[in-house]
Amino acid sequence: MPPNTKYHEVMDIIWRRIEAGDYLLNDLPGERKLAADTGVSYMTARKAVLAMIEEGKLAREANGKLYVDPKARRRKSRLDVVFLYPAYPSDHLNHCRLVVTEVANQSDVAIRPVQYVHWDDPIIWEALTSADGVLLIPSTESMPDHVTDRFIEKRNRLVVFDGDWSHHGIPSIRLFPCSHIEALFEYVYRLGHRRIDFLNSQGHNEEINRRVGQWQEWSLRRGVKGDIWDEPAPPFTDPTPFAYRLSKRLLDSWDHDNGPTALICSSQPAAVAAMRACYEQGLRVGHDLSIVSINIVNGRYLCPSLAGLDMPDVTKNMEQVFERFAETEKDWKGSTLLEPSTPVLFEGESVTAVSHDLRPVKTRKTPGKTATTK
Repeated sequence: MPPNTKYHEVMDIIWRRIEAGDYLLNDLPGERKLAADTGVSYMTARKAVLAMIEEGKLAREANGKLYVDPKARRRKSRLDVVFLYPAYPSDHLNHCRLVVTEVANQSDVAIRPVQYVHWDDPIIWEALTSADGVLLIPSTESMPDHVTDRFIEKRNRLVVFDGDWSHHGIPSIRLFPCSHIEALFEYVYRLGHRRIDFLNSQGHNEEINRRVGQWQEWSLRRGVKGDIWDEPAPPFTDPTPFAYRLSKRLLDSWDHDNGPTALICSSQPAAVAAMRACYEQGLRVGHDLSIVSINIVNGRYLCPSLAGLDMPDVTKNMEQVFERFAETEKDWKGSTLLEPSTPVLFEGESVTAVSHDLRPVKTRKTPGKTATTK
């Protein structure tokens, strides 16, 4: 078998890019740009393009602009799915991306991760027009009515991940159902905690409002005393510094003899910030104060390990979504709200049992030195 010529190598590069979804949201470059990108001559790049046009993989508009032939897209066995998520630093968002990509690889689906910076970002509408389907993690930015209307129009190509827009008729995967969150609250309650505060630094959206609301309802029903500390970060910003400053203030204001024995955080950034603030105050997390998070990302690797709800198995939910994207012309069947069935509760070192008659002794220590325990 003769070795591949240079123009065959260029053809392979172009097709790999097509398979990976590189040209879903970006124009296919002309021959000169392809030549520069692949390190070949213009004539070699042109020969590769002409061969792919002859094979029906590429086509050319009247003005000479290249594009992927729609017939070639339809012949592809893999679905092209864009994973849209807000453009700010977040371990949780990165972990969601990894989980979605892993399931996609098992289902022979090509995932294209893309960040957006506001609700009218053109990249969102380009994805909804070009891809077989779009998975979207909502930001905390307030969504204008005209954007909501456009999403509803595109609901056959759209699924919300880690949120709930099912009331708009948009299929949604909610990672942490109410029953899972209540299981976490009950876990802390069973350990004897009756004075529990709630901390949030995430920007407010439907998901965060649900978590706060569920905490209010559960604590009232259980007769648990506690305050809500809420300082939401602006959209597309890291909530960790906001949680740290808030934690410093609340620790200064607490009665460390009669105050809360546990702190439930709406997300891991708030929990990590609170743990740091405790360290600087000389308080031992898991002894002087228990801290848990409604969701954690690799919380077991922190020191102390962070208790909370870990990422659930969403394989079945994602497979249902991918089947949906393969048949976008058909109406969604069944409930538009998809939820994992089993909570994943990690019982980390950051939370311990407390007696009603004998609270943990609050011993302060200088960070880095041994504490005296009574």
